[in-house]
Amino acid sequence: MKRSEDEEKENDDKETNEELKKFFGKCRDGKIRAMKIAIENEQLSLVNYKEKKGSWESDYEKFVPGLVEAAQPTFILFRLDTKSETTAYDWLLISWSPDDSPVRQKMLYASTKATLKQEFGSGQISEELHATVEVSLSGLPSLVPSQNARYHLFNFKHTHEGDVLESIVFIYSMPGDCCSVKEKMLYSSCKAPLLETITSSIGLQVEKRLEIDSGSELTEDYLQDELHPKKCLHRPKFDKPKGPPNRGARRITKDEKSRHCSIS
Repeated sequence: MKRSEDEEKENDDKETNEELKKFFGKCRDGKIRAMKIAIENEQLSLVNYKEKKGSWESDYEKFVPGLVEAAQPTFILFRLDTKSETTAYDWLLISWSPDDSPVRQKMLYASTKATLKQEFGSGQISEELHATVEVSLSGLPSLVPSQNARYHLFNFKHTHEGDVLESIVFIYSMPGDCCSVKEKMLYSSCKAPLLETITSSIGLQVEKRLEIDSGSELTEDYLQDELHPKKCLHRPKFDKPKGPPNRGARRITKDEKSRHCSIS
């Protein structure tokens, strides 16, 4: 869809307010881990921020989910622990644009991202992520088509024997009789090359490979059982092998010629 001239002019006029500009200068000291930025009153404004608590991985899980809202686009700048050649920290820019948010808002945020990068310093943004939906285990089955085959990668966060674990699971879904023979052959032949790319080129460690017929199979118990099969705690008992059948009582015979007795 082509935007009108008024819409383009409106988006080009978006500016960063003074409070946010000052905060951009403050966050260079490494104490700030994440900041949430929204468009308010025709300006990019600071909504919330979080200070560094631990590693970037733990802080990401702790802070980012709470900074996004359903049906409300926003920007999140998240500081990584790596540094660029200029010794400045690398940052991740997350563009959160939910599928169910108003189309006008999604277009507005998409066209304003360049302004945000310019004001913050595009050279310090080493990674960008565009997200449209939150995926949890409870919502995963609904993402599995009932009429077509698909591949899925899911980071299963769970606990096992007191340990908090994250396991990447590769899921190949193939509905029973809904798919054509051509589709089945295509997905079957492409699975191995895709897994090779995921593990070798991208470097992800796939803990488990699963094949399912329906998304309803993807439950907490199912994934737990596949990743951590229950161990048999009792050894099976085996019966003692029986000896040869009883041939009857031994008999004593007498050899008349040698006058010796033999036992048979």
